Amino acid sequence: MGAYAPGSFSRFSQLTEIEDQVEIPTAKSMIQKLVDDTSIVLDSIIKCYELAEANGNHGLSNLLAERQDAHDKHLWMLTSTLKINRA
Repeated sequence: MGAYAPGSFSRFSQLTEIEDQVEIPTAKSMIQKLVDDTSIVLDSIIKCYELAEANGNHGLSNLLAERQDAHDKHLWMLTSTLKINRA
């Protein structure tokens, strides 16, 4: 795609939108954090998908569509788990 992939942890940490977790969370707050972070990942996948489609890179957009489906499913499962624990 004409760009280099980040190759170090420090570079990844500069590029991420997901905040680092340094505390030991409760189970419920851990699941909520996963819900929040999965939503961020989904937003990124959707933006990348739209760019890939706009540039005619259908192989990449197909891969991203599959990842979006997988993350949608994970988000649903995590959200359902939070609802079950509230009852």
